[in-house]
Amino acid sequence: MPDYDCEIDDTFEDSYHKKMNFPLYYESNLHRILDFLETRDIKNGVDTLVTNDNHLAFRTYGKNYTHEGKEGILTSLVVVKCYNEGRMPVDMSRPFATVSQSEIGLKRRKAMLRIFLGKNKARNKTVLEQLEKYGVCYEAHHVEDLDKPTLLEMMSYSVDCFEFLSPTMLRFKRSDYMTTNQLIDLILSKKSTSLRLPLAIQNKRVYPDLSSDDLRTFIPRKLKLEGFRQTLKEQSEV
Repeated sequence: MPDYDCEIDDTFEDSYHKKMNFPLYYESNLHRILDFLETRDIKNGVDTLVTNDNHLAFRTYGKNYTHEGKEGILTSLVVVKCYNEGRMPVDMSRPFATVSQSEIGLKRRKAMLRIFLGKNKARNKTVLEQLEKYGVCYEAHHVEDLDKPTLLEMMSYSVDCFEFLSPTMLRFKRSDYMTTNQLIDLILSKKSTSLRLPLAIQNKRVYPDLSSDDLRTFIPRKLKLEGFRQTLKEQSEV
């Protein structure tokens, strides 16, 4: 592919940094884009997409943070506008398969660990510190950020949704008077008391009431193998 001249728009998308920072603009060349991305905070990954204006773009996911009691993840959209020798815009939908932003976002959300935290700040801190220690990529949210589509997604992953609901909700399990929609509305109206928190979603599974031992489930396979090899080495030296 030609080394097109490029204009780069770097815009924060997460709520906190979007309010605190103005969009940034750069000039570069297409073959140097990866070098540019390496200067960004991409701790939690990068999505590649083509915008509605047929520009190449990258959505970057950086560090997790807490602001005013709410968890967030540093998110930026880097739009790369390519121009040919005549300074005409290049349609980047041709060399790249056209995938909608919503499809890419959905794939990423299903793959990355999403965790919803309750009111217990000490427990929340312990959970997040352990995830950082294990090198787990995650999105942290306060339970009040959990919306109806996410709740429906959780239900679709569970044979029995009461597995991730608190014991106080069990009285509705065999109710002849409550419809599914009414149950959903009740959960959403009392999220912090209806759900077994902290709760995680990953790879079409729901993990309620997370404990320290449960968090080891999310350790990347590479780190698990390294730990296993180190254990074997230590045992062989005894």
